[in-house]
Amino acid sequence: MLRKIIAILSIVFLVFQFNLLVGAQNQGKTYHVAINGDDNNPGTSDKPWRTISYAVTQLKPGDKLIIHEGVYKEVVVMRSSGISEAPIIITSAPGERVVLDFGRVSSNCFSLSKGVSHVRIENLTLVNCGIWALSLDGGNQHIILRNLEVAYSETGIHMTVGESGKKPWHGPVGPVLIEGCLVHDNDVGGIDCTPGPCYDIIIRYSKIYNNGVTAGFGADGVAVETGDRICIEWSEIYGNMGDGVDLGSRNPLWFNKSSDFRVSGCFVHDNGLEGVKLWTGGTVENTLIYSNGFTGLDFIYNGKYLVLNTAIVKNAVEIRTYSVALGYKELEPLGSQDNLEVEIYNSIIAFNGPPDAPTGIYVGPGVKLVSDYNIWYSRQDSEIYLESAGMDYTREDIASGKWTKDTGNGAHSIAADPLFVDIENDDYRLQSNSPAIDAANPDKSPSLDVQGAQRPWGQGYDIGPYEYGAEAPPRPSPLKPIEYKPQNETQQAQETLPEQPQNETSQPQETSQAQETNQTSQTQESSQEQTQQQTETRPSTGKEKPEEQGINILENMWLILIAVVALTLINIAVLITILKKRKQPLPPPPPPPKPG
Repeated sequence: MLRKIIAILSIVFLVFQFNLLVGAQNQGKTYHVAINGDDNNPGTSDKPWRTISYAVTQLKPGDKLIIHEGVYKEVVVMRSSGISEAPIIITSAPGERVVLDFGRVSSNCFSLSKGVSHVRIENLTLVNCGIWALSLDGGNQHIILRNLEVAYSETGIHMTVGESGKKPWHGPVGPVLIEGCLVHDNDVGGIDCTPGPCYDIIIRYSKIYNNGVTAGFGADGVAVETGDRICIEWSEIYGNMGDGVDLGSRNPLWFNKSSDFRVSGCFVHDNGLEGVKLWTGGTVENTLIYSNGFTGLDFIYNGKYLVLNTAIVKNAVEIRTYSVALGYKELEPLGSQDNLEVEIYNSIIAFNGPPDAPTGIYVGPGVKLVSDYNIWYSRQDSEIYLESAGMDYTREDIASGKWTKDTGNGAHSIAADPLFVDIENDDYRLQSNSPAIDAANPDKSPSLDVQGAQRPWGQGYDIGPYEYGAEAPPRPSPLKPIEYKPQNETQQAQETLPEQPQNETSQPQETSQAQETNQTSQTQESSQEQTQQQTETRPSTGKEKPEEQGINILENMWLILIAVVALTLINIAVLITILKKRKQPLPPPPPPPKPG
């Protein structure tokens, strides 16, 4: 029994030592970059590197790169990956504003090359890029983009490389978390996945706005050409010249199933064209869609669609059309439109179309609509146009029960003014006497409202995105847009970023960047070797900052390894000694006493 206990304790001790060693290795090193640095330095806080582009070539799993305040004018191409338990982190120093001004160079500007994964990029501002400010070239997995501002470029954040409607050159992208970001004032698009596919993308607590305004281009706020499992939540998407959200436009080319798209807890408003456009299925819940120039909500091809506690208000004012379009016939369809399964519950469709020519919703012939507990108040003589019956259903038809009798829908729906607090100033909370209060189906109501307040509040759940009287918890503080205005073609930018020829049809954008990076690597090879030698021999003085002490400990990893091996050998020796003693024969018993 004792032998077994000793063996078990020995194994536990060895496992503990192994995990200690592996954990120390995964912690990685902390490096620094500063405007007054030098790439021949070891990258410590008192001797930082000068360029981000050099620093990223030195990073290994678990490493952290801290960039100090200033404006950096350089292209960055990252080729190193972290691992699941030890991602690479790139961030600004706490409380310091870091700006990468790319000077409108004709290339992608901060690129994660093919296959680069397990990387976190945080607290940076990326501006003034001639093509894609932040590019995930393909095969990128487990990427976190947090608290970034990406602006004044051709496109803000772009995922995958290739031609529209074709397979990507370097594979799909995802999972990716985009959290707490500002993506604004870009020419062609805010966040774009073309050609895709992109999988498991979460956009959260972000603002995507004013894209396409300066260039006069129909730029979308968020566009995913192909992909699945896309979630946009607790975000505001507004002022873009194209659509606010456009998901799955080319999915029918590659997928034959309903998509898992989700727009939840969002404000989508004042976009030039459509508010939310889902092509192959998805869910829209707890979302306020208002004042978009064209259709507020558009479902295109076959798929399963669900709308919960959403308000669609004051859309299609500039371009008169239906406020909600379900299965509207495409002129050149890529997918089928004969089996759209659509459910709409607890939602408000009101005040859409021009004031003198209001518009209702369109239900195409291939739509199977199930709806109830909604409020309709847009067009008195045609709240709902049912294409299969060739019939307009009026506000009176809904109130009298004719709509329910003909279709089986809307037994608990209301045809009345929802009584918003201040519709002229876009305050769509409910007045105390609103018919929406306590009138929703509880089984179809989300647990939170559009502000994150708990439902229900009062006697029951409310129709629409707001729960009357509920108090919302505080959200993460949003970033403040940069006051720095980039200058196109500045002298310093021209010196740092020479114009590169663009070939969009034959090679991915990273090719020219790879050549530039290879040249830089060749010229800096000797300095990298010198830096490595300095790093390995630098002694600890006991006065370093905490991150430097961590570097010194990890730089002496051989000492840790030797200590672990020594302890292990001692442990094994003790175990062998004990076991040998257990195997020795017992001494013979004493002879019996002689008879007296």
